Amino acid sequence: LDRIQRQFLAIGRVSQLDALMSGDVEALAREIAVLAAEVTGCERVNVWLFNPDETELHCIELYEATPAQHSHRR
Repeated sequence: LDRIQRQFLAIGRVSQLDALMSGDVEALAREIAVLAAEVTGCERVNVWLFNPDETELHCIELYEATPAQHSHRR
């Protein structure tokens, strides 16, 4: 029950992020990765998107919780 409540609160937080409203995908990925790590307790969170013609996946965000470090691969 506690996990479900944390997940619902996280969804509410995402819905209010400035990056979501502005369409800044990279900033949104950074913020969601941090939030996902906090809610799930995961050490590493990745966000992947397809390229424009949907033939390849690219990691646009890698967040490591312990050092609070963001990186990405292009």
